[in-house]
Amino acid sequence: MACCGPERRVAACSPADASRRGRRTCWRGATGLFHSYQELFNGGSQDALVSQYSSNNAALFNKDFVVVMIKIAGWRRRPDRAQLPAAARQGKTMMSTINAIQTEHLQLPKLVIGPESVAFDGHGGGPYVSVSDGRILKYQGKDAGWTTFAYSPSYTKNNCSSYATSELPSVATENLCGRPLGLRFHHSSGYLYIADAYMGLMRVGPNGGEATVLASEAAGVPLSFTNGVDVDQVTGDVYFTSSSTTYTRAQHERVTATKDSTGRILKYDARTNGSDSDPI
Repeated sequence: MACCGPERRVAACSPADASRRGRRTCWRGATGLFHSYQELFNGGSQDALVSQYSSNNAALFNKDFVVVMIKIAGWRRRPDRAQLPAAARQGKTMMSTINAIQTEHLQLPKLVIGPESVAFDGHGGGPYVSVSDGRILKYQGKDAGWTTFAYSPSYTKNNCSSYATSELPSVATENLCGRPLGLRFHHSSGYLYIADAYMGLMRVGPNGGEATVLASEAAGVPLSFTNGVDVDQVTGDVYFTSSSTTYTRAQHERVTATKDSTGRILKYDARTNGSDSDPI
């Protein structure tokens, strides 16, 4: 069998029982596919490390792989500001890198459950998180912890803060208090757009408070299960999803069980400030 013939290159160049000398001879004779192998295993300083990897030392490889990926990618929260479109270069400079090996658990307040979506504002503030009792919370640091940032009009109308110590499950009150799911900031305006499963598409200003309902129906069909949301940072247009026109969020299991296909992707034109949302 030829060492590295065009038809046998992969099989012939990496036999499990090949000798070190055999691998070097094979890789040196190969082209194209094995060029990187030749560079790593060419009688130089990296031969010893490659030999350790080839001995199935998974722990060593995994450790080194994580370190290298962090160095290559930088694990940036966002691209360098110089790489962003002019309209998206808003707010103060954020922390440039994150140590991907270390994580921090931000415990929610007592009795608060169901964190769904997380967002950061244009100044790096947050995180903001949507929870099952109908509110959007903002993390203010270790000392202040989580505070209420926004809520739907129905949250105030139905005195939903009184349910905080109730034994009722949140699913029993979410049609009254709202159930915010997707969150996304428009950085230049500071607006936070909220996809609320029952209220529809909502928006709140940089200072938070009671959100404004922008759309509760699209093309004459009510938004009964608004879910995800995203914002075009250049145009300000808002794209959001409705998972079903048949079932509500409380009935989400039925969407899968019945293979419901009435979900929609919708667009809200922020420049017309109040026009009806249209399916895409």
